[in-house]
Amino acid sequence: VATNYHKQLIIQQRTCQPNKIHVTGLPMYTNEWVTKNRLEMMKNKKDIVVFPHRIDIEKSPNSFKALKREIKTKYPNYKFRIPIEEKLNKEEYYDLLARSKFVFSDSLQETWGIGTLEAVSLGCVPLLPNRLSYVEMYPKEFLFDNLVEATLKLEDWINKDKNNSMFLFNLSKQIITIPFKYEKAIDNMLKIIQKEAK
Repeated sequence: VATNYHKQLIIQQRTCQPNKIHVTGLPMYTNEWVTKNRLEMMKNKKDIVVFPHRIDIEKSPNSFKALKREIKTKYPNYKFRIPIEEKLNKEEYYDLLARSKFVFSDSLQETWGIGTLEAVSLGCVPLLPNRLSYVEMYPKEFLFDNLVEATLKLEDWINKDKNNSMFLFNLSKQIITIPFKYEKAIDNMLKIIQKEAK
């Protein structure tokens, strides 16, 4: 499985042997979306917040819309994008992430979060709920406990970005490598399978 959170969820909901469930991460093919062209785009980030999920109740799209309403009153130039509604192809989606400053999730169900990891690998600063697999994968400063806190945190980041053009770059630099640590996940899986087969 991808995370310890996922492992505990399986143990709680099923009859199983916990010692047979291994946490390996999931493979991340980051070189597929981090190209020279996108690295150039990442140098010129736009005032965009992305919602990286499908539009389902467990992904809390209404939280994203509420955040949009709050932020747009003070920062009308900010754009809030839901790529799945725009029917972007993979290349267009990765290009959007490379240009965007923030990625937002308030998901109620997440055992991994590949959409968020893709965005982070392309320099988006994540704003994530303090629950699920996010707690295991991201530092506390990128997590929020409720929508009011998320809104205040995003406003703070926007203001700091206005006053210091390096602020978001330095913030994303702290976490941009998180997705890359999962590139060896298939090797981890194969080692476990080989060991279990003996």
